[in-house]
Parts: sequence; C-alpha cells; structure tokens
Amino acid sequence: AIVLLVIFNQLFNSSKNFFASYFGEGAISALNYAYALPALVTGLIFSSVFSVLLSNLSFSFSTDKRQVSKGIFFNSLVPIFFLVVPLVSFLFIFGYDVLVLLYKRGGFNNAGINLTYKLFVWENISMLAWVIQVLTLSLFLAKKKYRTLSKIGCFVYIIGIFFNFLFSRQFGLYGLPVSTLIINTLYGLILLNKSRMFFGRIQFYVKKLGSIVLAGFITVVFFYVVKLFTYTYISTAFLPYLSYLLAAFVIGLSFYIFICSLFKIKYFEVFVKEKIFGTRM
Repeated sequence: AIVLLVIFNQLFNSSKNFFASYFGEGAISALNYAYALPALVTGLIFSSVFSVLLSNLSFSFSTDKRQVSKGIFFNSLVPIFFLVVPLVSFLFIFGYDVLVLLYKRGGFNNAGINLTYKLFVWENISMLAWVIQVLTLSLFLAKKKYRTLSKIGCFVYIIGIFFNFLFSRQFGLYGLPVSTLIINTLYGLILLNKSRMFFGRIQFYVKKLGSIVLAGFITVVFFYVVKLFTYTYISTAFLPYLSYLLAAFVIGLSFYIFICSLFKIKYFEVFVKEKIFGTRM
C-alpha cells in the first residue's frame, strides 16, 4: 500500500516538470530554483524531526498510552509550525531580496529572478502545509494505518495531477506552485482531521495553530512596514545587503514572538527557561 502512495507522489511531482516543459526554455529550472530554498528548510525538519517523532509515537502506541501519544505528536507539530511561520512571513516580503542575494551573483539576470520569485512566493507558503502534512503522516505510519494513508494520499495526488494540468492551462507556469500549495494543504488538513480517530478532540491544538497563523499574518504586515521605510537606504553590496536582511529578520522575529505571547503562545519563553536557565515553566 505504501509503495502505491510513493508511486502517485512521484507521478504528481513529475507531472509538474512535464507541464512546465511546455512553457519554454528556463521554465523547469525556474520551478526547481523556486523550490530549492523551501526544500532546504523542509529537508532539515524531515531529517532532524521525522524519524525521532515516528520512533516515539510507535513506542507510545505500542504501550497503548493514548494521552502520551497525543502529547508527543502535538508538542512536536505545534512548536515546529510556530518556528516555520516567522520564516515564511519574512520570505513573503523579503523573498525577492533573498533570491537576489543567492542567485544574481551567479548567472541570473533580472528576468530570471522575477520569474523565479513569482513561483517562489507559493512554494514558500507551501512550507506551512508541508509541516502539517509530513508530521501528521508520521502519526499514521506509527499507528500502522498504511491502507488509510495510501487511500487518502493516492486520491489527493490524483487530484493534484489534474490540478497541475488545469492550473497550468489557466494560469501558465505560475499555476503549478499554486496547485502544489492546494494539494499539500488538502492532504495535511485531511490527515490532521483524521487524527481524531486516535486522539479524540483536538480543537485546543487546532486553535493554537490558528492563532499562530494569525500572528504570522500580523508579522507579514510588520515586515512590509519595515521594508517600506528602510529599503531605499540599503546598499546592494553583498555584506550590507546580507546584514540588512538578517537585521530585518531578527526584528520581525522579535515582533512575532511578542504577538504570539499576546495570544498566550509562549514556546519561545519555554525554550529560554528550559534550555538556557534549566528551569521548567
């Protein structure tokens, strides 16, 4: 059953490059470059969290500790989502500048950067859906619900292949990352909703995720204001440009943490007290 899921996943991903090939030279490269930075972030999360979470969930399910399993799962999902949101907010406003910093000093020209950025915007937002999708997937694997996982996944990816075709026809190359965002979100939300069969009520954690998303929206506005009032004074030389982006991110991150604290989401405070001061809240 899992093999079938992997096959449809690969067909969905391959179909993006297939449909992108109809849009001329450089289209597939732009699509891949737009995905490169989000792939770096998601790859780090996958390599550092997924296997540990899967192992912990498998052990807790084997001992039939439902509440422990629920705590392990949501105490991994929500904090990681909390960490990814400010990065997505930052890249939503400063993504073009990051791409310029990364690619323009190579062989990219302004046209290449502009094309890549329009695709990158959607790939960036997809990171949020990806976090929910992949970490929830570990839950089904730990519970050995392979058939359920494959049925949902194959159904979603079949829709995804159709969406890749439809959106590329309607919106051109830019429709492909939009399709990816929709499919990742759909798959993640279906799996999260299905997690109720293991844990029962999950509204408390869903509300936390919603509050984090709201804090992210507010932070996007803050990043926009920061860029609006500071951008014209910044040099495009590499080090000043890099320093500006890092400073903007740190300022925005601080603002995001403050907004989250107003919503009583205090993962940063917990981390500081546990890791730095060695105390628990």
